[in-house]
Amino acid sequence: DTGIEAWARTARYAFFRRTRAERRLDYIATAHTQDDQAETVLFNIIRGSARRGLAGIPPVREGWLLRPLLNCSRQDVETYVRKKKLAYVIDPSNSDVRFTRNKIRHSLLPILEKEFSPQIRRHLASVAETTREEENWLEGGATQALTRVVEDTYALSLPKLDREPAALRLRILRQWAEEKTQDLKTIHLLRLRELSQAK
Repeated sequence: DTGIEAWARTARYAFFRRTRAERRLDYIATAHTQDDQAETVLFNIIRGSARRGLAGIPPVREGWLLRPLLNCSRQDVETYVRKKKLAYVIDPSNSDVRFTRNKIRHSLLPILEKEFSPQIRRHLASVAETTREEENWLEGGATQALTRVVEDTYALSLPKLDREPAALRLRILRQWAEEKTQDLKTIHLLRLRELSQAK
């Protein structure tokens, strides 16, 4: 995300957490749609996210934040809202193509839809769903492997790490490092793997 987009996202989820605590809510639901899912997958591809980025927006986050409309198109939701005469607000910043996500929404996706596949949004959402299922399985394997390679709070056994499947090693390193910091990017993980493989 750009600086302001990242800031807005952090502020939004902080508001959700605060509201949930203040009102003692079990769940909060957002109106993310299949279109949002497609935009997120493309956004993550463009910025070079790891495979995890292809999983897009999860239907449930932290056990209480729900996205029940991920299988509905934005057009379907807007049609329903108009038909039921429900009140709604349009965020004017969603039209500002200076932001990458909006440029994807208003420029890239329409081109892909017209020139390549009318079902591109559904296809991208399907990629996210399949990838998320595989990611959950791989993450579980990495979590189990982490218990085998950790030496203590601040150390891993590199020989033990080297004995784990190659497909899990980067995940093991990420899970271990994320216990220490939340600000990790793919480039940091790749560098960490290079260091772990240095002889």
